[in-house]
Amino acid sequence: MLIKNVSILQSGHLVLGQDIRIKEGKIEQIGPELQKERGDEEIKGKGKLAIPGLVNCHTHLAMSLLRGYADDMELMPWLEEKIWPLEARLTEEDVYWGVKLGCLELIRFGITCYNDMYYFPDATAQATKEMGLRGFISGVVFDMKPELLSQVEPFIKRWKDDELIRPAVGPHAAYTCSEETLLRAGEIADRHQAMVHMHISETWKEVDGFLLSRAKARWSIWTRSAF
Repeated sequence: MLIKNVSILQSGHLVLGQDIRIKEGKIEQIGPELQKERGDEEIKGKGKLAIPGLVNCHTHLAMSLLRGYADDMELMPWLEEKIWPLEARLTEEDVYWGVKLGCLELIRFGITCYNDMYYFPDATAQATKEMGLRGFISGVVFDMKPELLSQVEPFIKRWKDDELIRPAVGPHAAYTCSEETLLRAGEIADRHQAMVHMHISETWKEVDGFLLSRAKARWSIWTRSAF
């Protein structure tokens, strides 16, 4: 593939009139007035800008299947009354095809890498790899589904050497994971030098509730030590 007469960003500066040759899925050469080779597909780049792929730092890509199901609600009613009951019925195949759909949308908007947390992380990783994207894929962890924590480490071991997939640990949030669960998730991440992906400070209620719970814990420790 040869992209002709396109603008590029180079060291923070806009450079006009560049050609980009792509061979076997990789950029082979960038420069002005590159010659078309036999078999090249030529794309006109005039008026367009070629930039490095974008990164989406937080997704639940399979939830593309749930878009529009429940809107304009506060977080906890949205989760407890709508999303969690529906997610309980999702299958691994649902997640696989939901991720495929999400990957198409990422590609359309120039996103080549994303950071995901969801159920069935193996299906997410496989679908992502098949689509040719890079992904930091987390096995999600909840206290209400304690079996998920035991599935994270085997998932990391299966994918840790993959060239496109970086497995991670995904404790859902402070309001769905106990301190013990968070510590265990952190231990798994430390053992494998994996990333931790977690929701933090989504709403004022979450922030205030967490601060209040920690204040109660400190008060409890103080009263026990005092007496």
